[in-house]
Amino acid sequence: MHFRSQGALRAFRNRTPYKRREVQDKSCYSGRNGQLVNESYTARFSADSLESGTLNTAGVIALKAGIDFVRSKGTENIYAHENRLCEKFISLLDREKVDVYRTEGVKYAPVVSFNIKGMAPEAAAEALSDRGYCLRAGFHCSPLAHKTLGTDEGTIRFAPSVFNNEKQVYGLVGEIKKLCENL
Repeated sequence: MHFRSQGALRAFRNRTPYKRREVQDKSCYSGRNGQLVNESYTARFSADSLESGTLNTAGVIALKAGIDFVRSKGTENIYAHENRLCEKFISLLDREKVDVYRTEGVKYAPVVSFNIKGMAPEAAAEALSDRGYCLRAGFHCSPLAHKTLGTDEGTIRFAPSVFNNEKQVYGLVGEIKKLCENL
């Protein structure tokens, strides 16, 4: 299977976009549109000089389909669905064996950070992955937040999507309970 390249246009402040800027890394000028393909430079004439590579047609079509999908569902409905799944997830957990890092009465994005007591987050996420559940473990680009929480090894992150359902949440919680029993 062949994947098309993703092009980009690099613009510079106080310069017309079709003037070549000398830089150390000239690889950003290697995009081609079929014109001057055997030359070692990108065209210096407009509009070919703005060409940044092969158009990612499939990516553009997929992006539009995604935007149309979100518009048809409505962001409020998507948020409500994902948030309901988070609330269900939290309500089903055995809080004596699982730490959930949320404060009561605070509105959250539909994401739940948690840890299974006595099990490293990475090991728990891997065990859940082996059972068919994809959760991310680690510091989630927030090392200072983890320092504040005292989660020196990070946490496991449950982040449902519009495509998940309650049955999957029950299944995940069931697998977490099995992991807790085996500790």
